[in-house]
Amino acid sequence: LESKLIGDFFMNNDLCILSGTNLTSSGLVLQLSGRQSAMANLLNSIQNQMPVERIVRARNSEGISNVETTLQQHKIVKLAHNSGWYEVPKKTSIRDLAVKLGLSKSTVAEQLVKAEGEIVKQFLKKSK
Repeated sequence: LESKLIGDFFMNNDLCILSGTNLTSSGLVLQLSGRQSAMANLLNSIQNQMPVERIVRARNSEGISNVETTLQQHKIVKLAHNSGWYEVPKKTSIRDLAVKLGLSKSTVAEQLVKAEGEIVKQFLKKSK
């Protein structure tokens, strides 16, 4: 597969590669989150280049992929976490996150609050 072919599917933030993606002795395990149409397009492109043995669709999965956050919010929360936003004291700022993401400070702050709110809502819903 050409890297450009695969890379194009991730340029619009329609898809996100999840942890658990790896290369095993049996082949490539690719775990994705994103819009169904984008996943279908990626899969069609992969199948045009190589045989695909099995496709599994996760239903009712646990974790952030089951939370109603957008892919941009997911990306912001992940970067915030990896950058030390949730440590005490914080190891990063909204400004630093915004620069790394190429977004405005207000967008990062707003999307982070929305995502955190949704994550907390889902957490509390499960703990009833």
